[in-house]
Amino acid sequence: MYFMTKYFNIFTFLTIPIFALINKIIFKKRNFIEHNVCLFYAYATFLFLSIIFGVFALIFNISYSIMYPITMILMVVYHMYFYKKMFALDFGETILKTLFFWLIMGAFYLGIIVIGVIIFIILAKTGIITK
Repeated sequence: MYFMTKYFNIFTFLTIPIFALINKIIFKKRNFIEHNVCLFYAYATFLFLSIIFGVFALIFNISYSIMYPITMILMVVYHMYFYKKMFALDFGETILKTLFFWLIMGAFYLGIIVIGVIIFIILAKTGIITK
């Protein structure tokens, strides 16, 4: 866990092209580089808003376990707003495509977890990883 928190910014930076690829699959109107630029903008805006909410949580002593779900919900709502404005979608299309984006992203992360578990099992069985 320490490794993830120490290099969180790098991991986040590396996920932007993955998100852009998912966006390219869902929204075919723009090219891959435009999706990267738009997602960097969206991420920067969301990061700024997260900082404001984080400071708010610190000032009013709100628990992280309460603030994190609120922040995630706001992230989904912000992505919906962003997609609606960027691709001129109606409300139904916005909800459908946003849900599709999060579904594909969830499947991607689930795939990464499964690959990681398989690699761990192989390394443990071969004796490379020991207790």
